[in-house]
Amino acid sequence: MHDGGKQMREKAVSRSREHSKDVALCGLFAALVAVGAFIKVVIPTGADTMNFTLQWFFVMLAAFLLGSRRAFTSVGVYLLIGLAGVPIFARGGGPAYLLRPTFGFLLGFLLAASRLELQLINLIVADLLFVLVHDHDHLHGLTKDIDTVYLTLQAIVCGHIIAYIRKFTIQVLIGLFLIFQTAHQSSADTGDLGRI
Repeated sequence: MHDGGKQMREKAVSRSREHSKDVALCGLFAALVAVGAFIKVVIPTGADTMNFTLQWFFVMLAAFLLGSRRAFTSVGVYLLIGLAGVPIFARGGGPAYLLRPTFGFLLGFLLAASRLELQLINLIVADLLFVLVHDHDHLHGLTKDIDTVYLTLQAIVCGHIIAYIRKFTIQVLIGLFLIFQTAHQSSADTGDLGRI
């Protein structure tokens, strides 16, 4: 009976440590997303400005490193703190931020944090299935050496992460180009080319 009680205490301590680790990591990434809001490039777009921030980078990093559940929690905590009135969004904070057109970007961060890991896992599983189906002779030779199989799997995973980051960066750059082009055209239409 003594051993049973000791095992239960060890499990409780282990769960408590895991919970503490989750809270610390979620808090850290919520803070990183908040800091990312202030690392920005201001883009003039007609009467208003648009901010390009590094929040997306920290949201992606959270999804890759923490997994979807903890990344979702991190971004959710960030949103709740900002909506409570702490000025951690790119343009302040508070419940009135719900009415701003840019609040949709913040909700997009929440969705991206919860789905990004799943998309990456789907890519990796699809690649592994392709290798198993189309290259089974080569893979059969590799299974004799578990270290080689492990390194092959690492290369596949790293390759997908790098490709995903590259794809996302290209999409952001194209978006920035289109924003600058639109801002330039609207400034040319109004005759105010000095702002760009």
